[in-house]
Formats: sequence, C-alpha cells, structure tokens
Amino acid sequence: MICMNKNKVYLTVIVVLVLSHIVLLSIPFFRDHQKGGPKKEVIKDLKLSKNQVADYDVLIERHRKTMKGLNHKLRKYKNDLYSSLNNDSETLFSDSLNKRALDRLSIVHLQIEKAHYSHFREIKNLCGPDQKKRFAKLVPRLALLFFKHKQK
Repeated sequence: MICMNKNKVYLTVIVVLVLSHIVLLSIPFFRDHQKGGPKKEVIKDLKLSKNQVADYDVLIERHRKTMKGLNHKLRKYKNDLYSSLNNDSETLFSDSLNKRALDRLSIVHLQIEKAHYSHFREIKNLCGPDQKKRFAKLVPRLALLFFKHKQK
C-alpha cells in the first residue's frame, strides 16, 4: 500500500515536471509569435506602406534563397572539416585538407555577412526620407533583432 502511494507521488511529480518543461520551452515561441518576428517589427518601426511591404516581401524571399544556399555550403564545409577528426592528425592545421576546409568556411562566413549587409542596404533603399531617419534608429538593433530570432 505504501509502495503504491510512493509510485503515485513519483508519477505526479514526473508529470508536473514534464508539463512545466513544455510550458517553459514554449514561452519564447509564443512571445515571438505574438510580436510577429523581425519582419513585423521592421514594418512597424519604419512605417512601411503597403507597396513597400510588398517590395520588402520580395527582398525577404530573395535573401532567404541566398541564405539557404550559403547555409548549405557552410554545413558541407563544416562536415568536411569535422570528418577529419577520424584521422590521426594531432592539430587543426596539420592537414592541408583542414586548412582548405577552414579557408572555405571563412569565405562562406564572409559571404553570409555580405549578404546580410546587402539585404539591410536594400531595406534602407525602400525607405523615404522620414523612414531613413527611423532606419538609422533601427540600425543599432539590427543584429539583435534578426539573429536572436534565428537562435530560437
């Protein structure tokens, strides 16, 4: 009888812990979903017109395609680098294949940053004079606004 009560207590504790984890893990999702993510914030902060929003959507789609290709390259070159862990070489730079993989990774990271910068420049070019002032206030938050969203 006592063993049965302990089992019920343990089961209750486990269920409560699992439910609390689910709730805690879902908070960021619902918070971002309510805010609408970075796209909605940019539209709101810059006060984009309907035509500008349509143009912004085109920019976003083009940027996503670019980033998809670059992220694919990044994964490939990381896999190339990490697959060398199965070799017996002791240091990262001891193998010319490692150096080549690192060089490729560096180039892709540079291309990614250039793509982001170009995308932000295109957003700025959508803006009229008053919106460019708002954009200037948005610039210090750009990295945080877009990349905190990506890490969730």
